[in-house]
Amino acid sequence: MRIKHAKNLIKGNLCAAVICVTVPYTLYLLIKFAEYAIRLFFFPHYQTDLREIIILLFIILLHFILLYPLVFAKKLCFYNNCTAKRIPMCGIFVCYSAFSRFWHAAFTILIKKAVTFLLCGIMIIPSFWLIRLTFSDDFAVYWQIAAVLSAIAAIYLSAVIVYSLFLTEYIAVQTGKNPFYSMFSSIRLMRKNRARLLMIKLKLIPYALLCVFIVPILYVLPLYEQTTALFANEIIFYSPVLIPSSSEDI
Repeated sequence: MRIKHAKNLIKGNLCAAVICVTVPYTLYLLIKFAEYAIRLFFFPHYQTDLREIIILLFIILLHFILLYPLVFAKKLCFYNNCTAKRIPMCGIFVCYSAFSRFWHAAFTILIKKAVTFLLCGIMIIPSFWLIRLTFSDDFAVYWQIAAVLSAIAAIYLSAVIVYSLFLTEYIAVQTGKNPFYSMFSSIRLMRKNRARLLMIKLKLIPYALLCVFIVPILYVLPLYEQTTALFANEIIFYSPVLIPSSSEDI
């Protein structure tokens, strides 16, 4: 039912919806190309940790300035479409309309990604290092089994973290609050809704399989964004603990 509703919402806004999803993905590919070019042409023989740090900081800066405001605006466009039933053609650039919007959007995405990377890395990296250690040396079988189980547990807990923070951008859109408020609110609201989100993504798998062809991607990606935005709107709308922002919508 939610997917059908999403189809109806993007039917009259398909062109704007396609722009909203293709601009961030295209920019992401350009940033990856820029990273490759930097490694190839600027640091061809400079093989030190300092080189990697410089490249990493530069790429993070590009993401922060160029990509994160667009990703946030994409969430905003599809979230507002749930009620307004309209996606502005230039809505993807709305976070560049004011410095406060840009700052809020970029830092929300940056802090969420940093927290996710840190927490998931703390669990996944040691568990896979343990697998490599136990399988490369003469360890007992039960140690190898324990290593595999620890990796499975780490992946599961990482998925819980990712799903728990799913509502962060949407809450930031709705309330205008800082990233930490949005993340903690997302964790609280998603506590009983992670399984529902998983079911939505499983139902979208048949549509995702169509993406082996180029043209269906332009429909499947907006459908995914709109379906998940409807799910977020459903949870946030019925949450009395979230105070809507006084800032105007796009």
